[in-house]
Amino acid sequence: MEVIIFVNKEYKYKIINTNNMNSEYYLFCRKKYCEILSNLDNIVESYDNIIDCIEKNEKFNSEYIEKSKEKNFFVKNREYIIEKKKKCDDYINDLCCHEFEEDMIDITPEKSMKITYCKICEYTK
Repeated sequence: MEVIIFVNKEYKYKIINTNNMNSEYYLFCRKKYCEILSNLDNIVESYDNIIDCIEKNEKFNSEYIEKSKEKNFFVKNREYIIEKKKKCDDYINDLCCHEFEEDMIDITPEKSMKITYCKICEYTK
């Protein structure tokens, strides 16, 4: 939490954010959860490719069942990580002393869009 104390019209003192360690921890966790999600997405996609291959060959029906179970394991883990990331996002939004900045992003080569985001936690309005 950031607190600004006005002593008089000319001076102001700023008490440093006491939640920095917590917000930094959650920012780190969110980044790692995003990396895990990317890896899990790749694994699930690989299982989809394996299952597609099995479906084309009827000799491997038992393999189909086994690979589907394996894929479901990773899908469930992915759902769990998504929930963990959402919790981190909530904590970050509660703890961050947002410093909003406006920027233009390219949507297409001819079209841009104005966005407002926090420089610290990347929350967008």
